[in-house]
Amino acid sequence: MRRLALLLVLLGACAETPDKADSGLGADLDGDGFSGADDCDDSDDTVNIDATEVCDERDNDCDGDVDEGVRTKFYPDGDGDGFGADAEPVRACAAPAGTTPESGDCDDADPAVHPAAAEVCNAGLDDDCDGLPDDADPDVDLSAGQDLWADADFDGAGDDAVVVRACGPHPGVAGAPGDCDDSAPAVHPGAPELCDELDNDCDGAVDAADLDWDPASMLDWFPDADGDGHGDAGGAAVAQCFPPVGYAPDADDCADSDPTVSPSAFDRCGDAVDNDCSGVVDETCPVAAADAPFRADGAAAGDLAGQRIVAADFNGDGRPDLAVGAPGRETVGGATAGAVALLAGPLVPGVADLGVPLAERVGVAAGDRAGDRLAAFDLDGDGYGDLLTEAWGNDEGASNGGTVYIEYGPISGVGSVNGADARVLADAANDLVGRSALGPAGDLDGDGRDDLFIGVPGWDDPAEDAGALAVLLGSPAGDVRPSEAYFFVTGERSEDEVGVGGARAGDLDGDGLDDLLVPAPGADAAFLFFGPLGGGVAAIGEAEVRIDGSAGEGLGATARALDADGDGAVDIFLGAPTADATGQDSGTVYVFGGPFLADRTTAEAIATLRGGAAGRRLGAASAELVHGDVDGDGAEDILLGNPLDNSGGPANGGAAALFFGPLTGARDLDTADRTLVGDERDGALGTSVLLADLDGDGRLDLGAGAPGAGAAGTVFLLFGSGL
Repeated sequence: MRRLALLLVLLGACAETPDKADSGLGADLDGDGFSGADDCDDSDDTVNIDATEVCDERDNDCDGDVDEGVRTKFYPDGDGDGFGADAEPVRACAAPAGTTPESGDCDDADPAVHPAAAEVCNAGLDDDCDGLPDDADPDVDLSAGQDLWADADFDGAGDDAVVVRACGPHPGVAGAPGDCDDSAPAVHPGAPELCDELDNDCDGAVDAADLDWDPASMLDWFPDADGDGHGDAGGAAVAQCFPPVGYAPDADDCADSDPTVSPSAFDRCGDAVDNDCSGVVDETCPVAAADAPFRADGAAAGDLAGQRIVAADFNGDGRPDLAVGAPGRETVGGATAGAVALLAGPLVPGVADLGVPLAERVGVAAGDRAGDRLAAFDLDGDGYGDLLTEAWGNDEGASNGGTVYIEYGPISGVGSVNGADARVLADAANDLVGRSALGPAGDLDGDGRDDLFIGVPGWDDPAEDAGALAVLLGSPAGDVRPSEAYFFVTGERSEDEVGVGGARAGDLDGDGLDDLLVPAPGADAAFLFFGPLGGGVAAIGEAEVRIDGSAGEGLGATARALDADGDGAVDIFLGAPTADATGQDSGTVYVFGGPFLADRTTAEAIATLRGGAAGRRLGAASAELVHGDVDGDGAEDILLGNPLDNSGGPANGGAAALFFGPLTGARDLDTADRTLVGDERDGALGTSVLLADLDGDGRLDLGAGAPGAGAAGTVFLLFGSGL
């Protein structure tokens, strides 16, 4: 047994792992678990391939490099102020003599100049090395400064009454006072005295009363017999500081006996008179789309670009931008998902590509038709234009229920409409949310904020397609439903078509409060609800005032509210596309004079705009009516779109007709003061129209969308300076 135990002990000893020296792996002399090539110093257990490199002038991690990545940058510090010059640094573990780890010294020869120094007044030195010497640095210590004078107009002379502490004179601060008008750079001591009724040189004498005045500054004035502000082109000039009575500054009036004729006048079509002294008679009667100075073309065939156009300042630069709906666009979502393209203003003559926009929003899914209708205004009151995009084929709320996407400005880049700040989703299938009526409602609840109306023409309660108009308060956020609206107006009978049209009404009854206009073209009527609205649900029959049209005319397919006759009261425009006044289905837009205190009929209209030919369907929901003061006379002018117009030649080429206000009596489409006509078959110019200052010259420009023009649709623009 003892032999067996001894044998087992020997076998156990043989089974023990031999040391590294016996195995050929190398001895681990420092006991750190590494040897051979893995330990470049086997006498130090802090040195091996797993060790961390530290700054000690040794290769701690055995990679062949010493102190790599752990040495500090030191910069030469010539003046010993603790900050080095921005020169090539020295890398070391400890600071060599004459160096510092801090850089940024802009004058390494002056110990008083470095990034931590205080900026003081010292003849333009940048003491704290921030690139801003003396007064240019908002942190400058002015204890060594001087009292100078504000120079708001930068003319070198200061305002005696506004003392400014500064290091010295600089733009905006003058070294001497004496400026008698610090808002006028041409007025200061030493300025030449001009013939302008100002004391230019601040010596107390004005114009010719000043012995130093400049007679060459007198202006030439020309006889203005008709008082239109333009002098006779053949009249003799009179040199004076200011115009004598009956004189004007320019000799450019081609008919000084007629105040309606001058370069400032608009050339009126069909009167055989050169109203604007351009040398051409009736040059704007009418303008073919091909001759428009600006156009924007859709990006791809089938886009239907121009189906809707709106303008607002989407990027916050103070100038209107153009938004173009293209509901036929194929996107990543699929065919006819639709899109909206934004072009930045100001626009200049030429051809723009809607495929390269300032920003773009694309539809979510095939068949959504995003951009079929748009609205743009500052809904949240932050100074940026907000974009409302309707996609009546969208299924996110319900099948074919439609969705309105609300995106608050500023707007830039490319993205999906689904990234909007708010969505108005359908309650039920085929609601067609936003299909026709979409826009600002005014302050209907009296809280001081703009509200929003959205049409739901497919609403089936209490009858199929009775329709509804929803009023949402303030600035919606997240997902909302029309049924959750603050105020909800429904039709009463099948196909009343409430929600097909709508408009910001303003004060219709003259009480100073905003009111709601609810057209119902299927009922051949429009209904007025007076504000402030108390909320809840109402039927059109509960309205305070009703405006009735003849049966079958479709009164209310188009609706707008504005002062048409210039009497200060809001009037109502209602389109009746199947009215027959000038031919079967020629269409009529009726104008009803405000204020509205009792029911009306079309027989009481104060003016009418008529289609002028059979089949034009003027005032249809498929077109638009917008307004603005184009000719600058203070009266609202009316721009009507008519996509079925044939006056340009080809069938359904379309037209956009401008009528100068104030409006009275009956006018036919063919007698418009300005007309842009489509020159392409089925181009449907006038499907959308707008009036906006898109070139930034202070005058409204005329825009018209022609979704059927070309392969992809086109937007045409006539600039206000040429109207």
